[in-house]
Amino acid sequence: MLLFRPHLWIAARWLPVGAKRRSIEQLLARAMPLGGYAPYRGLDPELILAAVRATTARPWRMRGRRCLREGLLGFRFLRLAGFAPVLHFGVEPESVSTDHLRAHCWITLADSCVLNPPSDTMVRLFSWDGEKRLAPSTLESTNSLIAASRSYNLNGLTLSVIAPDQALCACLESFLAPLAVDARIATGWEVRISREDTLPNLQAGELVWEGDLPEGLPAVMRRDGADRNLLVRDHLALSTDRRRKRIDVVVRPGREKTLRGTPSVSIVAEIIRGSGLFLTHSACLLLPRTDECILIFAPSGTGKTTTSLALARSGWRLVGDDATILQMHGTELRVWALPRGLTVHRRTEELLPWLTDAINPWAGKAEQSVPLRSVSPFIGHATPVPRRCRATVMLDMPNGSAHMVFPIDRSEALLRILSDNLRIAPDGMGDYDRSLLDAFAALVKHTMLLRLSVGPDLQSLGSYLTGRVQPIISDSPAA
Repeated sequence: MLLFRPHLWIAARWLPVGAKRRSIEQLLARAMPLGGYAPYRGLDPELILAAVRATTARPWRMRGRRCLREGLLGFRFLRLAGFAPVLHFGVEPESVSTDHLRAHCWITLADSCVLNPPSDTMVRLFSWDGEKRLAPSTLESTNSLIAASRSYNLNGLTLSVIAPDQALCACLESFLAPLAVDARIATGWEVRISREDTLPNLQAGELVWEGDLPEGLPAVMRRDGADRNLLVRDHLALSTDRRRKRIDVVVRPGREKTLRGTPSVSIVAEIIRGSGLFLTHSACLLLPRTDECILIFAPSGTGKTTTSLALARSGWRLVGDDATILQMHGTELRVWALPRGLTVHRRTEELLPWLTDAINPWAGKAEQSVPLRSVSPFIGHATPVPRRCRATVMLDMPNGSAHMVFPIDRSEALLRILSDNLRIAPDGMGDYDRSLLDAFAALVKHTMLLRLSVGPDLQSLGSYLTGRVQPIISDSPAA
């Protein structure tokens, strides 16, 4: 036992020299004692690790890899004392696409961390127990994991997506691609996606909603305090931690396609909810020759996308046709839309023949998702930045005669908006629900309110609505 400290001191000084120009596999092999040699059997592991930390406290080399130096020494001398440590290597996800990758290593004994505990956000890449060596295929999969990171900036609300491969990492690309930013920009929210055979149990909390998603899959949403969890049975589980600004998604192998549908919208919706903003089911368009918006509210199937495209074809500019963000600054309204793709029905193409050049063959389907970039050459399109909202339009079912605009009472407008945008849990309204109600009340109070029923001549819709809306807006103060 008297040789332990001198032995450790010499090994700590020799390691930086021996580590020069050696691969990680070579360093791990050298850290493993030969033939089960254990001259320090009986030493307390806490004493060993305390001595390792003290010996490496003032490194003269390997300053930038201090945890690696401590990890290799701790692993070796725990082995020399007859213990079975495991050395783990990980990386901070937000640093994977930067110029300075932040890697880390730590030691566990009997599944308990005993040296250099990792952060909560650390992603483990691989472990070494003294017998299993890293193979080239393992290193290749590690590089693939590091590459799967994307970041987005939603007008100051930033988020990153971390996943084991690019396919999963791209789950939000269909409607956030125009908002992508350099991954080196600091992110506020983090979405972590993993594949697992068994989904976590998300039965805790109060029931918010249970039923089928638009894709026909059975799902359950529960509320646990301020956080919401979504379980799509046999497909995926989504849990929110608003305090840590983090969403964890577990997907079963072979069910990855499910994540690109309604659950991806739920991810963004939870981030928006957790940031004090409001996601509304409405279209957002700019009035001709202005930088001011109107919102069009209508339940699915009423013709909101067809109406939006017809307006954007005739002088208006489309920001988004389905998911609009409402920001409140006192009584001041600012709105912008998520640039997600359009869901186009066959009937929409029949009414707007110019769409044929922007969409794919139907192949027997009744509807298809069309990226905004595909229709942008044919319509007016605006970037999704916050703007003033001047008018709120309630879209009625189309009629067979002519376009018609009517005034609508504020209470009726609010009820129609709430019926499609507010889902109250069985136990009543939560704090966010009440804030959303207040936001919609302010919207109908501070904007012009109209009902619109679209006639068969869609080519004239833009000029018709412009003629009805702009004179009134010009005579009214901005909200």
